[in-house]
Amino acid sequence: MKDESQCVEDKSQCIRSEDKSQCIIKCMGDKSQCREDKSKYREDKSQCREDKSQYREDKSQCRGEKSQCREGKSQCIEDKSQCV
Repeated sequence: MKDESQCVEDKSQCIRSEDKSQCIIKCMGDKSQCREDKSKYREDKSQCREDKSQYREDKSQCRGEKSQCREGKSQCIEDKSQCV
């Protein structure tokens, strides 16, 4: 797929040429392709946002488990000091 600047270049070349109407049709075709790709990108982006929020939930879950582990560890140290 051509980027927009390429399309603009094609357009300016065509304006100088005889086959102007053909060029405008072609350029519009490229533009609609670009719009489709853009909407696809938006869908991917929203998917990414969902994955990100899922990741955040997993992370907070992990933090909860970690703090429990710390509590367990300090409990263990206390038990150990009683043993000595």
